[in-house]
Amino acid sequence: MKTQLILFSLLLTSGSSFASQLGQKDLVGFPNTLGQRHFFTFVSKSTLKTKQISANLESAETNCRDNIKQVICLVEPVNEGEDFENRKCLEGGDSYAPHFEKIYDNYPPLLQKMFCSLKHLYIEKIFFGTAYAGTTKDQDGNPNGAVMGIRQSVLDEQLSLQTWTSWKEQLSFGGIKDAYTITPHLPQITASTPVQVNDLLYFILAHEFGHMFDFANSVNQFDDCSTPVSDDEEPLCDVDDSSWSGFSWATNLTPKADSDFALRAGLCFYGCTAENKLSVADVPLVYEALSKTNFISTYAATNPYDDFAESLAYYVIDQKLNSSYVLDTKQNQTYDSMMKLKDPIFKSKYEYIDNFLNKPDIKYP
Repeated sequence: MKTQLILFSLLLTSGSSFASQLGQKDLVGFPNTLGQRHFFTFVSKSTLKTKQISANLESAETNCRDNIKQVICLVEPVNEGEDFENRKCLEGGDSYAPHFEKIYDNYPPLLQKMFCSLKHLYIEKIFFGTAYAGTTKDQDGNPNGAVMGIRQSVLDEQLSLQTWTSWKEQLSFGGIKDAYTITPHLPQITASTPVQVNDLLYFILAHEFGHMFDFANSVNQFDDCSTPVSDDEEPLCDVDDSSWSGFSWATNLTPKADSDFALRAGLCFYGCTAENKLSVADVPLVYEALSKTNFISTYAATNPYDDFAESLAYYVIDQKLNSSYVLDTKQNQTYDSMMKLKDPIFKSKYEYIDNFLNKPDIKYP
C-alpha cells in the first residue's frame, strides 16, 4: 500500500529549498522558495517496508521505548527521484538510539507514547534546518504514523539548549549560519536545567511532538482557503477562532493587529541572507515589541503551527525540567521566557496547553 506523507519542516523559515534536500521528483506542490509554507505531500512507493514498520509498531505498543531502535536510521540526503521512506540506513545509526532513549526515560507518559507513532526516526547527515516532523496517511486519508528527522551535527556536537538557542536566535540579526558559533554582541540565552538530561534534545523533541499533536488533533484550524496562483505561494486561509490560531492569528499567514510587532516579518532564521537579515540596531526593537505580545518566542511568531509547537515545548521544559530561560539582548534588556509562561498575557495559551495535555481522548498520529 502506498502511503502519503505530509511533512512539516520544523525550526525553519523562509529562503531555503527543502525540496532540493529531500528530492524534488516525488514532492507534490512544494515551492522552490519556502516563504512561510512548510507543507508538502509525498507518495511513498514502499510496500514491504511499510508492513514491517507496522509490525514493529504493534510490538512496541506496550513499551514505546523499544520502537526507537526499530525506526532510527542514519541517512544521506534524498537523491533526485529517490523514495524518501526507502533511503538506505547507513552504518552507525543505532549508536544514536541512546540519545533518544534517555529523553524517553525523562518524558511524561503522554510524550513517551508518541514514540510508538514513529515509523521513521531519521538522523540526517546533511540538513539545512535543525529538525522536522510530519504524519503519514494512507490513500484513504487516514493517519497511520509519524516521521521525524534531526540534523546529525546537533547530536554529534552535544549542543546544550543554551548554546543552540543562542545560535538560532542570532541568525535573524546576522549570526553565523554555518557553525554553531555565538557572536558576542548579538542576543544570547542563559538556560539551565537541574535534571541531568540533554535539555536541547528534550526541547526539540517536545517541539516536534507538538506538531504531531497538532496534526492529529487539528489544534490549528482554518477555513475558506484561497487557491494559490503558483506552487511558490501558500493558500491564504481564514482562522477558526475556536482553535489555537484564534489566540493570535488573523489568517494562517498574518497575526492579529494586537499580536503583530515591529520587524516581526523580518525574522528569517535559517533563511537569512546578507540582503534580508535584520540589523544589530533592530534587536532592542524586536524584543521590546515581542514582550508585549502573547508569543512565547520570536520563532513562535512566524506561523500558527510553530506558535503552538514552541509554546508546548516551553511549557514542557518548565513543568518537567524546571528549566530557566532568559534572553539577554546585549543591549541592556533581558526577557525571562519562563516568567512569561505565567504572565497574564500568556494565560489563555497556557490554559489551552494545560487542558490539551490532560484530555482523556487526545489523539496520536
